[in-house]
Amino acid sequence: MQHNPPSQRLTHALLTACAVLLILNLCTAFFGKPDPAVGLVNTAQAQGVVNAAEQREQMLAQLRSLTSKVDALSRKLSRPLTVRVESSLPQDDAE
Repeated sequence: MQHNPPSQRLTHALLTACAVLLILNLCTAFFGKPDPAVGLVNTAQAQGVVNAAEQREQMLAQLRSLTSKVDALSRKLSRPLTVRVESSLPQDDAE
C-alpha cells in the first residue's frame, strides 16, 4: 500500500470539496429559485426604465427642470421684497 504525503492528501481533499461544491452549485442553478437579479431587470422594464442610458437622460432632464426653477426663484429673491406685517394678536389696553 502506498502512503501519500500529508500535503498531497490535503490537496486531494480540497479538490474533492471543490468538485462537490461545484456540483451542488450546478444543481441549484437548474432546480433552484430563479436569479433575483433577473426579476429586478424585469421590474425596471415594467416601470418604463429600459436601460441605464435612458434612466440617466431622464435624470438629466429632471435636473435641468429643477435648475430652471431654482434660477427663477433666485431672480425673484434678488429683487427688493415688500413685506407688510399685520398683528393678529389682541392689543393689551393695560399699557
